[in-house]
Amino acid sequence: MNERKVEDDTGGPPPILTKFHYSKSTIRLVTNRPGSFEALHFAEQDLDGSQAQVIGPDEIEIEIFASGCNSRDVNTALGHLSEKSARFSWEGAGVVVRVGDTVSTRHVGQRVAVFGRGCFANRVTVSCKATFPLPDDIIFEEAAALPVAFLTSLYALGHLAHVQKDDRVLVHSAFTEIGISCIHLCQRSGCDVFATVGTPEQRHFLAQELGLPEDHIFTSEPTSFPPALHDATKGHGLNVIISQATNGNLDYENVRLLASGGRVIRITNGGADFGNLLLTGSLAANCSFQSLDITALPQGTIEL
Repeated sequence: MNERKVEDDTGGPPPILTKFHYSKSTIRLVTNRPGSFEALHFAEQDLDGSQAQVIGPDEIEIEIFASGCNSRDVNTALGHLSEKSARFSWEGAGVVVRVGDTVSTRHVGQRVAVFGRGCFANRVTVSCKATFPLPDDIIFEEAAALPVAFLTSLYALGHLAHVQKDDRVLVHSAFTEIGISCIHLCQRSGCDVFATVGTPEQRHFLAQELGLPEDHIFTSEPTSFPPALHDATKGHGLNVIISQATNGNLDYENVRLLASGGRVIRITNGGADFGNLLLTGSLAANCSFQSLDITALPQGTIEL
C-alpha cells in the first residue's frame, strides 16, 4: 500500500508508480460508486499540497505503513452499510511525524498503532489517546490488525460487562480477532472462560495456543453446546456472554444459560436487534443486553 499509480487522463505520458509518502497531499482510498469494488481508488484530498493540515493540541499526525481491513470496510464498499464518510479502514500502524502542542506521551519518529477513521491513506491525524506505542518486535502489518479487535474487547468486557475475577464468560465465534482478544483479556482477569468454535482445527488452536481446557470449548451448533455448558458450569449459568453479529441464531440458547445478573454483549457493525432475546422468556433475574459498535462511539470515550 506504499505505492500508487499516477495516471494522466488527458492522454499524456504513461502511468508511473510513486511512493505514497513522497506526496505532500493526503491520499485516501475512496469510492464514487458504492456497491462496486472496481470503483475503489486512491485520490488526493488536498490537491495543492501547499499547507500542512493544522492539528489540534492533543493530536498527532502519523505516516501509515500498514492498514487493517475488516468486514465493515467490505460491507461499506459493497454498499451494504451507509456511511457518513467515505473513508475506509479504522486501524493502522505507522510512524509519528508531527505532534500537537500539549502531547507529551508521543514523539516524532515513534512507531505506533492507531484507531481512527480513514487509515487506508498515506497519513492520518488522530488524538494521541487513540494510539499506542509498538514494541520493536512487532511489524507494521501485524500491528495494523490489533486496534479494532482489542479496543472492542476492552470496551465490551471492561466498560459494559464489568468482568471480575472468577466470572464465567462465554465467547462465541472465538476463532476471530475479537474472540481471541476477549479470551486473552478474560484470562488476564482471572475469569473462567468458555468458547464456541466451528471446526476441530479451531478447537485445537484454542487449546494449544491459548491454553483453554478442552472441556471449555464447544461446537457452535445450537443443539449441542447448551446442555454441555450447563454441565460445565455445574448449573450455575454464565455471568457474561460475548456474542457477535453472526450469532443471532443463538439468542434463544444464550438467555437460558445466563445466571442471575448476567450480561449479553453483542458486537455489531451497526444496530442490533434484541427482539429475539426479549421474546424467549425464562430469563434469570436482572439480566442485561447491550450492543457495541466501537466505530460509533464518540472519539472522546476511546483511549488505547
